[in-house]
Amino acid sequence: MGALQTRHEGIDYSKLKNVVELGSTVFLVRALDRFYRRVVPLDKLITTLEIGKKSLQLICHAGKTMCNRYYHILKQSFLDGVLNLRQQIVQQQQSHSPSTSKAAAGLGGGQSKTGIMAAQTGRSVDASGSLSNSLTLSDMLASLEQNIVEKLKAVLTTLHSFAAPDITFACRPEFSDEFSKQDVREGVVVKFIKFVLQHAQEMSEKMEQKSVSQSPTILAVMSRLCMDYDQMSISYMLSIADEQFRIKDKSKLTSVSTLSSLAQSTAKKIVTHFVKVQGMHISLMIRKSVETRDWINTIEPRAVRAVMKRVVEDITSVDKYVGQLYEEGKRKERSSDSGRRSYSRFGQNTFSPSSTGGSRSRPYGAASTTAGNFNTSLITNIQKLFSEKVDVFMAVEFNRVSIMTGIVKICLKTLLECVRMRTFGKFGLQQMQVDCAYLQNFLDRFVSDEVIVTCLLEESVTSSAHRCLDPVPMEPSVIELIIERG
Repeated sequence: MGALQTRHEGIDYSKLKNVVELGSTVFLVRALDRFYRRVVPLDKLITTLEIGKKSLQLICHAGKTMCNRYYHILKQSFLDGVLNLRQQIVQQQQSHSPSTSKAAAGLGGGQSKTGIMAAQTGRSVDASGSLSNSLTLSDMLASLEQNIVEKLKAVLTTLHSFAAPDITFACRPEFSDEFSKQDVREGVVVKFIKFVLQHAQEMSEKMEQKSVSQSPTILAVMSRLCMDYDQMSISYMLSIADEQFRIKDKSKLTSVSTLSSLAQSTAKKIVTHFVKVQGMHISLMIRKSVETRDWINTIEPRAVRAVMKRVVEDITSVDKYVGQLYEEGKRKERSSDSGRRSYSRFGQNTFSPSSTGGSRSRPYGAASTTAGNFNTSLITNIQKLFSEKVDVFMAVEFNRVSIMTGIVKICLKTLLECVRMRTFGKFGLQQMQVDCAYLQNFLDRFVSDEVIVTCLLEESVTSSAHRCLDPVPMEPSVIELIIERG
């Protein structure tokens, strides 16, 4: 009798493996139900062999195997959705590249009309310059989230055939509790949610290791995905499983608050990393433009440098993308004169010949240390004590203004640090005045407080003057004329 039972179990497991590989869940459940119906009378007849208990273990193994199989299906579906999302983002951004390639190469003197139209509307522009309707990032994200939920619903509906009322073994607590709570809720739903959050964080970490030329826009989308999971998706997914499988006792199960807390912390990490990577992405242009230019022998400035126009264009484009995903946020009230263009702060009022190391004929930073130079350094340090302190790496909040403020601060801080490593001639200093005035004119609209932009740019101009061999400032009226003409 024992040998016969062992042989029967081997046959059952081999059949089970074949059915699972075929993927017919309904057929498998019906076959298991028919098998269990025939085993129950035999178990009552021969109690010493525990055929019913071992048969139920076989059914539990089948349920666990199917849950694991559908978990991998959900995981692959999510990965395919993310890949498709990345391709859509790349295609959308490539549609903007022809308008900016000229500025990127440093061959042109201004923004193209197509690039400005694309940046202002957030839509792609075709070769003729006309705007074409395209999906926004919020549309792409909504499509991905909807696809995830629909796939999960379909999986739960399929697995519910194990718990159907007409299935004999479904009413046995040895099977129903283990299957509903551990196999379905924890093994499929909770495990899948954790995988989504983990994959999003891994994408963020890998982005830093790869080339900065890759677009970090996908990080903003993944951060918003985690944020949506925290606010709504997690509770909705778990409620579907709890209702469909009639799970009432959740004391030993993963709670909604635990997963929501994980999603919130993941979203915070990703959005902070997005600001850092996006800021470095744009800062690379600034760094190269400062480090590769001969600031001593440059010609008299007649226009804003093309790279600065590209920086403004890229930041404007990022602002549009971020605005499609996040709410606006709060800005500090602007001062009464902030609406008027003020170029005087980058003109002679920013510094004077006496503040940069003596007479114009003597290079700044000469070997001899005079009392005038000492007093100048003292005055400069005192001015820094009373100037507005800008914390570049402040905590990023989940809104458009906070994210853009972080990106702009990284870009302007990069400009400042690069300036401190260069030596300037007369026209090099004046070119820096023009560039900073241009950035001031466009970037203050993106940040939470215009003082941030003003302080960093004024410090860049002042640092340029301190490192200038012949510090002759440009008149504010001339700076204004150059910017308006450009």
